[in-house]
Amino acid sequence: MWKKGVSLFLVLFFILVYSLVAETEVRVKDYFPTTLGAEYVYEQTMSGGTITRRVAVVEVQPDSEGLLVALESRIKMKDIILVSANVYVVTENAVRLRFSQSAFGNYRTYPDRPAMVMAPGSTWREIESETEYYDYTVNRSAVRVRERDFDDCLLVVKKVYLEGKLYTTEYAYYARGVGMVKSFTKKPDGATTSPIELINFSVGF
Repeated sequence: MWKKGVSLFLVLFFILVYSLVAETEVRVKDYFPTTLGAEYVYEQTMSGGTITRRVAVVEVQPDSEGLLVALESRIKMKDIILVSANVYVVTENAVRLRFSQSAFGNYRTYPDRPAMVMAPGSTWREIESETEYYDYTVNRSAVRVRERDFDDCLLVVKKVYLEGKLYTTEYAYYARGVGMVKSFTKKPDGATTSPIELINFSVGF
């Protein structure tokens, strides 16, 4: 009888362990927008005031590397609407920028850009030029945005170096089930610039 009791205990124990691992497993699609039709509205504070940025997932399709996700960004400045776009390759644990189009029609591809590994503890370096490089780290975090708490976030920190000296440090919070909810940049003197906060969002189709 006691053997059956021990066996049942072990079964329940392993089920519990598996469920805990499953809950803490990090999947990129849980933190990065990959649902067609998802829309995000951000407020960005700049030196000349605040602007509203609207980001939408306009295309999602399978790719040999993973999933291609196209994000369109619209910014209204006075009577002008500026439209830009980024195309990402999303895999199980990473995001890589493949293509971008600026609001002024400039195109750029990124064949050699390293993927952003969305896993706590990840670190990597991206070489932009002989004089410029970026160091990235990813960790779990929580953040409060406009009276709303996001307890399960991935915090991506990007340190920008120019001529071997730290130029700026960028912080971006990606919340589970949402996407990016907040970002800002800090200068070496501690001053904060370009804060972006999520105002509203819809999860898509």
